Amino acid sequence: MPFLLFSFLLIIFISFSLQNKEFSPFIFWLSFLFSGITSLSRYLLKETSGGFKGILILPIERESIYRGKVFSLTFFLFISGIILYFLFTIFLNFPISLKIFLKFLIILFLISFSFSSLGIILSFLSFHTKAKEFFLPLLIIPLFIPPFISATSLTQKIISNEKLISPHFFILLFFSIFYFFLNELLFEEVLIE
Repeated sequence: MPFLLFSFLLIIFISFSLQNKEFSPFIFWLSFLFSGITSLSRYLLKETSGGFKGILILPIERESIYRGKVFSLTFFLFISGIILYFLFTIFLNFPISLKIFLKFLIILFLISFSFSSLGIILSFLSFHTKAKEFFLPLLIIPLFIPPFISATSLTQKIISNEKLISPHFFILLFFSIFYFFLNELLFEEVLIE
């Protein structure tokens, strides 16, 4: 819920102050990024209250734990992104059409999956640091720049009724797959540390 509240306040603030609406895709994904980091920090709080030790003694493969956490966070971010999209159509005049919305859902799924794959491993990596809330954004923002730029560019393209398939689409697809499989391999090592 803090995810949506933060995004809603950001949308309201920007809709009154921003005169040029061509920056709205950038603002949308920026609010998605910062709100996702907020939700990831709260997601990590569940592990600090004794849940982390419970995860380690579960008699299942470590990769299954990682996959479960990634898919659950992806689902949450995807649903939240749909709600955000409708808020943006109201306040920042995003175009409303079924064709644009379906293309947007593809972008939203890929960026949610990419953010979840990267965010889960980094949240476990920053678990034992004293400044978790500071360390997590410091790690995730630089690594998330390529998917962020691609999603912003693709959103601008679909608003302008251009084709979705472009180099930015393949960059976003690549990073979604790359982050998932690389972090799945590294997850057990991160848990041991």
